Amino acid sequence: MLHFDDVLIHLLGEFGTYQKRCSFLIFLAIIPLGMSMFSVVFIMAETASWCRLPEPSTEWCGNLSTSACKEMVKNLTIPKEMVYDGCDVVETYSQCYRYDVNYDNISLPVDINNSSKVKCDNGYDYDTSQYKSTVPQEFDLVCDKASLVSVAMSLFLVGILLGSVVIGIVIDRVLPESPRWLISVGKMEEAEKIIRNMGTVNGVELPEKISDQSWNPRKQDVDKGVTGRRFVNTLVYTGISMNTSNLGGNDYISAAISAAVEIPAAVLTFFLVELPRLGSRRSMVIMMTFGGCACLVTPFMPTCGNVVWAGILILMLGKMSILMAYNTIIVYANELYPTPLRSSGVGMCSMVGYIGGILSPQFLELQRVWAPLTLLIFGVLSVIAGILILPLPETPGQKLPETMMEGENFGRKRKPNGNGDEQTKGEDQLETSPSSVNLIVEHEKVLQGLDNAI
Repeated sequence: MLHFDDVLIHLLGEFGTYQKRCSFLIFLAIIPLGMSMFSVVFIMAETASWCRLPEPSTEWCGNLSTSACKEMVKNLTIPKEMVYDGCDVVETYSQCYRYDVNYDNISLPVDINNSSKVKCDNGYDYDTSQYKSTVPQEFDLVCDKASLVSVAMSLFLVGILLGSVVIGIVIDRVLPESPRWLISVGKMEEAEKIIRNMGTVNGVELPEKISDQSWNPRKQDVDKGVTGRRFVNTLVYTGISMNTSNLGGNDYISAAISAAVEIPAAVLTFFLVELPRLGSRRSMVIMMTFGGCACLVTPFMPTCGNVVWAGILILMLGKMSILMAYNTIIVYANELYPTPLRSSGVGMCSMVGYIGGILSPQFLELQRVWAPLTLLIFGVLSVIAGILILPLPETPGQKLPETMMEGENFGRKRKPNGNGDEQTKGEDQLETSPSSVNLIVEHEKVLQGLDNAI
């Protein structure tokens, strides 16, 4: 039975010119996604607002300039409230109420401090010193409608989910079919044609006959439990990314740092999962628990003053760790699912992850109840998800499972049978090819070597 891993390792090369070209095309398709994701931090930003006031008349203002008169009327007709800004209790204009005064009959000077308050009935004015136009400003998503901001964020992410389906179709038209999948469904001629094309691009001379064997996979329930971890991972990653403007400090610098940490996260992921003492599973445990701990600590760091960057730094390190786990889970899911189920399994895993991302803005709404609540929930979920990764099998140095049986037996402990030989559960019920037996033996040796090393 032909194993595509053998073709890659011994013939084509694991990351040759052909694979680099495909990776570059995928990279180009992802760039707009990254840009649109980070734009949410700015287009959904919430700014200071107050009740819209009528244009002041000359009777009110006298010799004052228009801007000075507007400020005077604002001071007289908009109540002041004491709010906590993360460091101190400060006085600010009420966002949702004004004094109940008749602007048509107003005369100055007048004492309206004891007037009753009413809700804004003529729209809102906004502080545009930092953001000239945002979604909350354009649609008056403040006060009773403030919760609709998170709904708008979720709808934005739903659009990204639907867009990813279109991108997937486009990529399918550009990129060739997976030879591994073609082999798994018995389409050897098509697979061999693509393999030979890969060899030509990579500058590799292939033998005249690569393989003349095929098989039909048996359908079984293969579930490695990575979907729940992907849900939590995407939930927390998206939530932290969208909450950048609420971290304190300069919004633009915070957003730049939030974007910049993704570069070392991608590089470090590659090296960590290749370390014999760590691998994918242990790396994910460390990344998820560290990211969770960062979320648990950040709410209690100051959001203003000279040490505001301490909290931002801790959370950004946490985000980098969560992102590293995010990148690892994508690879890990591909390694766990056998070839016949890999596409649908990874697709389901991604879909569940998208649902986590869509729900993350709703978790951000909990900050209106208690500011630290959202990050505390993110932290607890991340730590729990990290711990639950421990029972999953390790994957470094192993061939990807290509049949349903190999997928079922992947990572299982072997025990002696009645003849004194070792076998895995179900091995006596399924037809075993020589290559799958070698895979199981090699897997056991790798695990034993990792246990001895650690």
